[in-house]
Amino acid sequence: MVVQNSEVQTVKVDYKWANTIAEFDEENWDTVARDQIAMTHRWHRVMEIGLRDHRPLYLLLKDLEGPLAIAAANQSGFLGGTKRREELLKRVILTLSPPYSSFHCGVVVRPGAALNQVIPTLEAAMKEICRRERRLVWAIGNVPPSTLDDWQAHRFHVIKRPPLTHMDLPQSSYEEGYMGSLSREKRRRLRRMRRHAEKQGVTFEHSRHPGAWGEQLYPLLGEVYTYHGASAPPFRREIFATLERHMPEETVLFVGKVKGQVAGFALGLLGGDSLFATMAGLRYELAQPNYVYFLLLDELIRWSIQNRLRSLYTGLTSYEAKQLQGFHLQPRYMCLRANGSLLDRFLGLMLPLGQRILNVKGR
Repeated sequence: MVVQNSEVQTVKVDYKWANTIAEFDEENWDTVARDQIAMTHRWHRVMEIGLRDHRPLYLLLKDLEGPLAIAAANQSGFLGGTKRREELLKRVILTLSPPYSSFHCGVVVRPGAALNQVIPTLEAAMKEICRRERRLVWAIGNVPPSTLDDWQAHRFHVIKRPPLTHMDLPQSSYEEGYMGSLSREKRRRLRRMRRHAEKQGVTFEHSRHPGAWGEQLYPLLGEVYTYHGASAPPFRREIFATLERHMPEETVLFVGKVKGQVAGFALGLLGGDSLFATMAGLRYELAQPNYVYFLLLDELIRWSIQNRLRSLYTGLTSYEAKQLQGFHLQPRYMCLRANGSLLDRFLGLMLPLGQRILNVKGR
C-alpha cells in the first residue's frame, strides 16, 4: 500500500492503493462508484472470491472534501491476441479496467468533479504503481467516446478496441416500442425463431437466486469457454452463490430450457437504469438448433422494457446476430501512457504495431 500527495489546481489530493478491496471502506468507495455497477465495492468483493488467477489493484484519491476518484485494475486481465502475446503484454502494461467487464473504463470521479482535473493526480499515482509493479506502460482499457477528449488533452495515445453492443430501450411496450422499431425482415426472422422454439418445447424462466442454479449452470459456462478455445472458464464454481450473497438486489438470471432441460442462460446486473449482460452459458447441442441464445437476448430486451430500464448492454462478440436484433455498436478505445518521455514518444511511434498486437479490427 502506498500513500502519496499531489496537487490538482492547488488542492491537496492524497492517494492510496492496495491489492484487496477490503483495504477500503465500502461507504467511501461507493460514494464515488454510486450505481456504476462494475466499480462498486460489492462487485470487487465478488470478483476477488469468484475469479481464478485474479490479481486486483485498487486506487482511491481523496481531497479535503473526501473521496474524489477511484480506479481499478486486474493485473491478470485479458488484453488480446495469442496466449504468448497476452503474457508479454501483461508484463509490460498495467491496464485500468474493472475485472470481467468491458462496460467500464475503470476510473470514476465523484459527482461534480471533472475528470480532466483528476487525471494529473491519477498519472502521478500510476507512475509510482508502475515503478513498483515493474510495468513500462499503463492504460485505460474501455474508454468511451464521451471522455476520449479528456485523455487526449493529457497527451494519451489512443488505440481502437472492439466495440460494445448496446441498445437504448423504448419507453413504451415491447410490441409497440421494440418490435415496431425493427425492419419487417427482422420482425419476421424473430417470429420464425419463436415459432420454431415453441414447437421444440423451449421455455424461459427468470430468477433472482442464481446460487440455487449454480450446479446446473457452471457446466454450460464451461462449454462456452471451451467452444471459444479456452481450457476452462475464468470463474470458480461458487461464482453464482457469491453473486447472490453479495449482490442480491442487482443480479437477474434468465434460463432457457428445451423440453425441461437447461439449454442456456444469461446473467445480468442492474446498475441504475441499465442492465448489463455479464455472462452466458450454453449447452450447444440443445441451444443451437433451437435458437436459445438469440431468444435469451430477446428475453433480456423484453424484461428490461417491462421494468422501465433505459439501456441494455450485451458486451462483445456475436456482433452480426445482435445487430439483427436491434443492438448498435458503441465505440470503445484504449488510452496509453508510458513512464518516461522518451519511452512515451517511442510508444506513440509504435501505435500502428500495437493495434495489430492487440488484435483489433478497427470497427
